[in-house]
Amino acid sequence: MDYSKICFVIMPFGLRNVEGKEIDFDKIYQNVFEPAINAVLLPEGGCLQAKRTDKDYFSANIDTEMFQYLEYSRFALVDITGLNANVFYELGVRHHGNQSGTAIFRQADKVIPFDISHIKAFPYEFEPVAQVQASRMLITEVLTESLVYNRIDSPVQVALAAQRLQGYPIEQLLIAATNALRNQDLTTAINKYRHAIQINGNNPLLHIELGLLLKRQDQ
Repeated sequence: MDYSKICFVIMPFGLRNVEGKEIDFDKIYQNVFEPAINAVLLPEGGCLQAKRTDKDYFSANIDTEMFQYLEYSRFALVDITGLNANVFYELGVRHHGNQSGTAIFRQADKVIPFDISHIKAFPYEFEPVAQVQASRMLITEVLTESLVYNRIDSPVQVALAAQRLQGYPIEQLLIAATNALRNQDLTTAINKYRHAIQINGNNPLLHIELGLLLKRQDQ
């Protein structure tokens, strides 16, 4: 299998009750995600191909297959709508294994958990029908630009790289920043990242994380 052309879709399966509303995620995959992903042109030529483990019909261990997709797929699209435990587990595995190539989406009116609230989650809509095409275009555009620029999008990789580069002082500052974020104390988190940058100003990953926090404060 050529994983360099695959976009692995991480999302709930089937009918799910989300905030009191029944949502058919299989239809969302078929009508929104799959056509949007298959319309993405790869920088080297050819098109991206949407994949979901339950749509594969060859004989294989589904867990092994899932981990292979998470580790090797060129891209991963993650729908966090409904705060599904399996989705977040797979997102964590993906972020740990890949610096880039992951985009998070959510239905426009659904909440984002605090722990990932500093990561951009693009909104999409699957109804009414008039909004479907707009959602497809957004998804295609996000994936296309992400493939071209290949920017780091994994907060796990940002944190681990910063710790490896500088060691104990940076690690303690990042832990303090994370705790501040959990308490919704952006000012303290920003100050901790600024302190870390004073120690190691040549680490671009620290600047990226600080920039994301400042953006949240419209700075």
